[in-house]
Amino acid sequence: MTPLPPIRDAMTPPPLPNDAKGAEDETLNDLPLSIAMRKATRKIHRESDALVNLKLVYAFTYPALYAEAIGLFYPIYRSLESLILASPSPSLRPFAALLVQFKLQRTAAFEVDIAYHSRGEWIEKTNDPSCPPALLTYLARLEACAKDDPDLLVVYAYHMYMALLSGGQILKRLTTKFLLPKKGKAGTGVQQDGKEKGLALYTFETEQTEEIKAALRAAVDAVEGKGGVRNTERRQAFLNESIRLFHMNNEVVRSFEPSRAGRCKLRVVICLVLLSLLLFLVLLGRGLRWCFSFSPL
Repeated sequence: MTPLPPIRDAMTPPPLPNDAKGAEDETLNDLPLSIAMRKATRKIHRESDALVNLKLVYAFTYPALYAEAIGLFYPIYRSLESLILASPSPSLRPFAALLVQFKLQRTAAFEVDIAYHSRGEWIEKTNDPSCPPALLTYLARLEACAKDDPDLLVVYAYHMYMALLSGGQILKRLTTKFLLPKKGKAGTGVQQDGKEKGLALYTFETEQTEEIKAALRAAVDAVEGKGGVRNTERRQAFLNESIRLFHMNNEVVRSFEPSRAGRCKLRVVICLVLLSLLLFLVLLGRGLRWCFSFSPL
């Protein structure tokens, strides 16, 4: 495993969005923690969906661009999984067990998909001066939680794996449609063992993802019973951290800009699309002229 890069100072957590006070809703106190976390992040979750959809417009135009996009979250999942498995916190032990039981660890899956879509040309940005500050801030926050308040990593374990189990399945279909060779043609996207290439990130051992999601919810709700959430103020810390997570995710997504090589490939794709459109219009024009030349009018 590639060693993690040095982490910047993280004593001060990343600020919450201006509307984060919306999470301080007394009605959330009566709900199981997993549901309260989902409801508290409903607004910023919608913003995340819109932002991701916008970035996917050009991420799905070329495999290498897609590799760059998911490559931004590779060090986040790698760090999160390393911290969960190494933590002595009783609140995190169930999540460590779930990672093993359902083979949820995504670090290797990221590496496989990035290598496949980039054709081995991807370079990790955390070791590069051009690494987005948003990514370094995110990694620093994970390290700070692990050191000062490891129970808060429950928030990241829940939301980040739920993302792959829910929205990730939509991305799996889009990746298949736009980036993978069509089955039955030369260069098919199916390996000899029957597993599709380029989709490891969204492929789990069981097709019954609802079972995994239910286990994650149960693990979150059990945190209260084990003392990880001792009172209303402590519960609010979990809700605030949930909003902070989505805010940091959004900043990482916003930082996605194709590399120089990626921009060149994007220009090539755009030029090919424009040339195809021009050719279509020319042929359409000729066809219309031919039709009118035989018109009895």
